[in-house]
Amino acid sequence: MGIIFFVTASPSARTITIAPLAAQRTTKIDPTRAKAAFEEQLAKYRAAGQPLRPEDLTPPPVEPGRNAATSFAQAIAILDQFDVPSNRVFFNLNVQLTMPADKWHVVDDALSKPLAPLLVRVDEATTRPACVWDIKYTSPIFRTLLLHLNGMRGVADIVRSAALSAHRAGTMTWRYVEPRSSCKWRDALINSRLS
Repeated sequence: MGIIFFVTASPSARTITIAPLAAQRTTKIDPTRAKAAFEEQLAKYRAAGQPLRPEDLTPPPVEPGRNAATSFAQAIAILDQFDVPSNRVFFNLNVQLTMPADKWHVVDDALSKPLAPLLVRVDEATTRPACVWDIKYTSPIFRTLLLHLNGMRGVADIVRSAALSAHRAGTMTWRYVEPRSSCKWRDALINSRLS
C-alpha cells in the first residue's frame, strides 16, 4: 500500500489588464467594394502562382504509362488468377534458403511459368516515376482497410520468393547494376527477411 502526494502551488500574483473594446464599425460594408477587394487579393495570389481552391492543391493526374500502380494492379490480377486451391502448396510454403530441393522445385516451377508475367510487371513498375492508386473513399472502413494493400503484400511475397530463388541459384549478378530495377527491391526484401 502506498501514499500518493499531490503537490500544489499557491496562486501567484497576476496583473490583469483590460483592453479597451475594439472600435465599433460605424458604417456598413459595401458588398460591391468588398467583393472587388477580395477579387483583387485573389488576382495577386494567382499572379504569384499560389493555390486558391482545394482543387488547386490536387496534383495533376498521372497518365497510365507513367504510373507504377497500373503495373502493380496487373501484377495483382495475375496473382489473383494464380491463387486457386490447386496452388495452395505454393502459397503454404514458408520460402527459405534452407528448404529441401523438392520444395524449391514447386517455387521455381511457379516463378518460371505462371508467375513470370507478375515479375515482369513488377520490373516494369520500378521504371515508372509515379505510383498513384485511384482510390475513392466512399466509406470510412476503406481508410483503414485499403483493399489494394492485400494484393501488394501478396506481390511482395512473390518477389521475395523470386529473390531467394535467384540467390539460391547464384543468378543474382544484377544486384547493383540497375538501382531503379526491382532487383534492388528484391534485395531489400531478402535482407529485411533474412536479418
